[in-house]
Amino acid sequence: MTVPQIVLPHILPPRRVLDGKKVIFTAGPIDGGGDWQHRCIEMLYERAPGPLLVACPCRYKEGHPLFQYRIDGEHDGHPSQVPWERHMLTRASIDGCILFYAACEDKNNPRTNGEYASGTNREFHEWFYRTLDDPYVNIALGGDPGFPNIQDIANYFGGLLCEPKIEFLTSLEAVVDQAIEKAFGL
Repeated sequence: MTVPQIVLPHILPPRRVLDGKKVIFTAGPIDGGGDWQHRCIEMLYERAPGPLLVACPCRYKEGHPLFQYRIDGEHDGHPSQVPWERHMLTRASIDGCILFYAACEDKNNPRTNGEYASGTNREFHEWFYRTLDDPYVNIALGGDPGFPNIQDIANYFGGLLCEPKIEFLTSLEAVVDQAIEKAFGL
């Protein structure tokens, strides 16, 4: 396993850090999502056949096991992390893969403010429409069967409107494997 390198919100990695690396963005619920990204990132680095950089929208702080792998860079200067997410999502869609995973809400640590996964649902729809315009966008897609509206999301990406079809997978392990395959052209 290579030493993980993780880009956290608001940090724009120096070009030298990106050169030659595939970028995988972990897209999916954060608040109330049970930190599925932690397990996902560990699997990505165990399975990656080459240099990899993971863009993770979680705001990990000191004390979280993945915080030690963050890379330094220039702060993007925005009060919101949305511009950073759009930048890194686009980068991953071209130079790697967007890994979408719709994790069910954690019953022990649910979201306390707002609707669960509302941002994730907006991102699903945005990237669905981007795949209509550009069929070469790299997306690996999956989620827990109990995620709200999961069948609608699977139908959007796997339905007749989307060519090529994007298979909806039902385990994080399978989505990680597909993201690695798409990012590295396996």
